Amino acid sequence: MSNDFIHSAVCQPVGMAGKTIWLDVGRQLDMKRLSQDLKLLLRSEGMTVTSTVSPNILILQIHARGIRGHYYVVKICQTEGRVLIETGIISAKRQLEWAGVEGGMAGLSDALLHSKWLTLISGAFAGVDVATVLGSYEEENRILSQIEQVILSYQKGPIQAPPRPPMYQTVPTKPLNNQSLTPTNQLINTPRYCPNCGHPLAGVFNYCPNCGFKLR
Repeated sequence: MSNDFIHSAVCQPVGMAGKTIWLDVGRQLDMKRLSQDLKLLLRSEGMTVTSTVSPNILILQIHARGIRGHYYVVKICQTEGRVLIETGIISAKRQLEWAGVEGGMAGLSDALLHSKWLTLISGAFAGVDVATVLGSYEEENRILSQIEQVILSYQKGPIQAPPRPPMYQTVPTKPLNNQSLTPTNQLINTPRYCPNCGHPLAGVFNYCPNCGFKLR
């Protein structure tokens, strides 16, 4: 069986996940870098995140505030020119078992990680109290939107917002010894905004807390 066939098979929707999204991309993703950036972004919002990576697949386990003891699971897989994102919800017990696999294995192949995903997603919603996750899909959509923004930001290359010119106000000073009035320029601090969505940034962020755009 050829590697191309295996690669094509592992990047197809399994049909058991909650949501499926395809993105068209022009650049190959570095899954390790993507894993680090997404964990940094989601953890900055108070979420517990674990990840497992193979050359072309990233699987995230995300414990968000809105679903109590349950976890979102997200698979990100790249094939030539496209990225597949699949989601589901699993119980905490299944997530802890997966964390043990994550800690004990290194150098996973795409085919092996895909088989682990099949095992994981086949138990999606098993043992999950659906009443506790109703209403959590809005948060799921927000997480997916942030993941998309981070992936698409890689395609644009390093983008920096054009520098804002400093704003000055003229403060008159009292003339001394009959000297003429001399204005004094004083710098006024201006707020920062996300160059992608315009969201005000009140602190130091690597990613926009509203849209997930990479700021550094």
